[in-house]
Amino acid sequence: MLTDQRSQDYSAIKDVFRPGHADYTYEQKYGLRDYRGGGRSSARETAMRVAAGAIAKKYLAEKFGIEIRGCLTQMGDIPLEIKDWSQVEQNPFFCPDPDKIDALDELMRALKKEGDSIGAKVTVVASGVPAGLGEPVFDRLDADIAHALMSINAVKGVEIGDGFDVVAKMMSCVAARTATKSPKTVSRATMRAAFLVVSAAGSKSLPTWR
Repeated sequence: MLTDQRSQDYSAIKDVFRPGHADYTYEQKYGLRDYRGGGRSSARETAMRVAAGAIAKKYLAEKFGIEIRGCLTQMGDIPLEIKDWSQVEQNPFFCPDPDKIDALDELMRALKKEGDSIGAKVTVVASGVPAGLGEPVFDRLDADIAHALMSINAVKGVEIGDGFDVVAKMMSCVAARTATKSPKTVSRATMRAAFLVVSAAGSKSLPTWR
């Protein structure tokens, strides 16, 4: 049982609907709103996804040899390179770029001082994925992945492979890089998700509804 809840911390937003949050939509649709932070739209529901994902990740690796790794690849205006996967679990930012950890720490401290937050981008790389997953039209693998990722709180964009970067690339170059190592297995699939953080609760700029 959770005994460390502090519902009173949310009293400042009792009459405030947060931009980008579902509390206004919930009140309009269901006629109720739990402003105390434990509502159905709370990001706390992602805790069960983490638990289930950890089990699935281990199962896929042991049963099928599919390796799935993820890391932070941008926070605010700080882009990060995937230099060393071994560093991801060694820092609080899950950062694969050791040279940028101090910059991330400075950014977070500045945001905390200002009482603000900022968006970020994470990258997930799946290796050893067999060909043939998914179904035609509405249940394609890309569609299922995008559907799952977009259902996560605060995710506002999903890119698969080169994503929107292909707009500025010749298709002959893009197609050449997607050749598989074998007829049955795709060498690598890369997914990126962009997170837009909800504005800080209690901000003076938020609209008030009574």
